[in-house]
Formats: sequence, C-alpha cells, structure tokens
Amino acid sequence: MKIGGSCLGRKDDIRRTVDIVKENLKERVRPILVLSAFKGVTEELLAQIGNALEGHFNLEEIEKSHYQFIEDLSPSVRTETEKCVRALLEELRKKLSKVSDTLSLSPSERDKIVVYGEKLVTEIVAAYLTDSDFEAKPLWGDSAGIVTDSIFGNGSILNESKNLVKEKLNVSYIPVIAGFFGKDKRGRIVTLGRGSTDYIATFIAAALNCEAVLFKDVDGLMTADPKIVKNTAVIEKINYLDALELAYYGSKVIYEKSLIPPMEAKIPIKITNFHKPAKGTTICTEGVATAISSLSNVVKLDLFGHAEVTNGISSLLSELNAFGINPLLLTKASHHDASLVVRGSETEIAQRAIRKTNNVDIELEKGLGLVTAIGPKVQKKGLGSVSRLLLDKGIDVSTIEQSASRRNLCIVVKGQSVALAAQALHDHFICCCAHETL
Repeated sequence: MKIGGSCLGRKDDIRRTVDIVKENLKERVRPILVLSAFKGVTEELLAQIGNALEGHFNLEEIEKSHYQFIEDLSPSVRTETEKCVRALLEELRKKLSKVSDTLSLSPSERDKIVVYGEKLVTEIVAAYLTDSDFEAKPLWGDSAGIVTDSIFGNGSILNESKNLVKEKLNVSYIPVIAGFFGKDKRGRIVTLGRGSTDYIATFIAAALNCEAVLFKDVDGLMTADPKIVKNTAVIEKINYLDALELAYYGSKVIYEKSLIPPMEAKIPIKITNFHKPAKGTTICTEGVATAISSLSNVVKLDLFGHAEVTNGISSLLSELNAFGINPLLLTKASHHDASLVVRGSETEIAQRAIRKTNNVDIELEKGLGLVTAIGPKVQKKGLGSVSRLLLDKGIDVSTIEQSASRRNLCIVVKGQSVALAAQALHDHFICCCAHETL
C-alpha cells in the first residue's frame, strides 16, 4: 500500500494510516507500506538545496514540522524516535553545509539530500505503528530489496530486485518502506523520478504477486482533468495499456514506470482516496474505458533537410532516449521533413539531440498544448468526426494524429485552447456516449 505525500500533512493523517493498517491486517496477511515524504517536505528540501548553492540554508521549518509529528507518541517510543529524527536532521545539516561551503552539488549528492523526507517519514510512521502495538520497522533502498541502475535523478529498478524483495520482505513485522529512491550496486542513493513512490509500491506488489493499493488525495483516475473539464467521472476499471497512455500523455494520477511491473506480472492496481472511502479505479488486464488526457506547454519541432530526414529517425529516437526524452508525437510529412512534439522543458535537449544526428533546419512552434483521446470509443468514432467537431468549435489545430491501432487520437492545439479542446473531446467521446454499451 502506497500513501502519497499529499495525504500526509497532519498528525491525523498518520493516525489514518494506522487505521488503514488495522483495517487491512488479516490472519497471516500483513500490509506493506510505501511512503512519500510528508506534504511539502521535498519541495522545501529542494528550496534549501538552492539556498545552499548560494551559500546559506535554513532547516527550521523542516525541523519544526517533524518534531511536531512525534509530540503525541508515548514517552518511551517518543524518546527513541526523537533520537532517530535528530540524527537524520544532523546528517542533513552536514550535507547542506558541505554544499554551502563549496557552492557545488553533483547529481549523486543531490539525490542523497533530497531523500531525507522519505527517511524521516518512515521513522515517524513506524513509531506510530509501534505505539499502536504493531511491530513495524522502517526500510530504505536496498534494505527493502530496491536495487537500481545509476542514473541519478531518474533511475530505474533492476529486475534482480524481484528476488531481493522476496528475500528482504519475508519478515514478521510490518515493513514501512521509503518511496522515491533505491540504491545502486555500489550502495549509492538513486532517486527514481516523478511518481516513483508509486513505482516502488507496484514493483514490490509485482514481485510478491499481490495487489498494489495506491492511496491518493483523489477518488481515482478520471475521464479527464476535472480542473479544466466539466462532468468528469471516476474510471472504475481500465486496462494497463490505456492507463499507460493516459499517464504518458499527461495524467498526474498515475506514473508510467509504475504500470510496467504489474502489467508484466498481471497483478491489479487499485487507486483510491486516502481521506474517504471510495470505489476508486482498478487497473487490470480486462478494464475498458475511454478518457481524455491533456498537457500544456508542449513544443513542436519541425525538421527540414536536403537529405532524407526520415532515414535518420531511428538514430534520432535512440539519441533522444539516451537523453531521457520520448517524443509525445512523431509525424513524417515526406522523406525530407518530419515533426516532433516534446514537453516544453525538453526543448533545448531535443534540439541538441537532433543536431547531433541530423543536418537539418529546425523550426520551433511554442505555446502549444496536447489533448489526447484514449480508448475504444476513439476507435469506434474515428478521426473524421473529431476534425469536424474541432473545426465547428473554432479550435486551431496544429497537428492531429491517430495511432495505428486507432485507439488513441493526439491533437496539438494552441495552449489557450487546451481546456476547450479537452471539453469538446470529453463531450464527444464520453458524455454523449454514456448510454452506449461497449
């Protein structure tokens, strides 16, 4: 069971976590917890890393919040926990002092610092469980079997971790595992990127052949982003591939990497609301759903060359992959030109990769958004009806592309049209089809 940082901001949230453990504790079956840092702590750590690189930092807010969390523990448990928390905070202070003194920070050192939120939360939540007469123990990285590659900031869990997880978590106590990071074969801390607490939880569930439950501050995966689309609904069941596409094309509720281990192991993922009972979303082999995903701030790179640009596409994709970039969209208009759509933050790196593999001219179109319709109703209704719909709505379309399977439809629009396009597609594929039986 993974509990996200947005769910852990108050003492009552820790007590709720203890209650969840009680509710799920059965004879000969015990829950395994994977935790993100307390709400706001990772952001504060990143802010203090930035300050340290300018020669100063302040841990007062982090210290105050964590000491407040342990105030209500019984005296004996509190004394031991306070000792652990103080030791971790002192380690953190020393690492930031080094950064402040040298005004430099390697990717490896950054990873060592930014994980202290997870280290602290596991100590404190394990203490609350102990205070409630459970035997619990905090585990970090390879002590929970999570061995990674050495890509600092965006690592991946090695397959050999499957057997290590089975070995390390074959215990009688309740493991309280730090999310967000593992350790490489040299014992160095490696963070795993955005949403990686989900990734660790689903990897462990796949290794142990059990259900993964992801507790979040939402009811589940939605048919579209409720912040920009009206009349959205919770998706009760969706298959792995459609969920993967939703994540890839913009959903912030689930992370791409976290879907691969359970998809391979064919174990279900449940996404549910931490604060209130909800049916939630189940991701599994047979789920059927249609949904709209959206991204703002994407950039289109049009490539023009005298030689055949498309001959170099495979080399370009390999080079982009080496930089950690997977284009959101790739279109080939002819042998001499092609277009890539990437996230805005990836623009500069993408240009470097293109110039390294192709002698081409690059034209940028910025200020764009990407809206993607995913699922069986997309396949059923097709491209023509959507083109007419967007034209009728007065939405300026830069690119529209349907996958070979025809189960997803990607539309690049002006940034200010993302909400309008998402609402139009939601109405077209989902709201007006709610009565249909697939």
